[in-house]
Amino acid sequence: MRRSLMLGSLFVLAFPGLALAQTPGAATGGWVGAFTIIAAGIGMAIAAGLCGLGQGRAVAAAVDRYLTGSSQLPAPISPYDRPMTV
Repeated sequence: MRRSLMLGSLFVLAFPGLALAQTPGAATGGWVGAFTIIAAGIGMAIAAGLCGLGQGRAVAAAVDRYLTGSSQLPAPISPYDRPMTV
């Protein structure tokens, strides 16, 4: 499974025009457009990973608080913990 994912990503990087649903270069007028789409996908994957890490830390803190009564694990800030200032 890991090898097939690596080969698939290598294929997309080697032939970015084949990974698109349109003719290569039609969107931006050059070969850069395909790599822009790939870079956007990588950025979205990084953002999703960071969001998942934050959610996991919040769940761990909530479970620890539920089981032990208190928690020293990092947890997200509630909107009511501190007043909003400008």
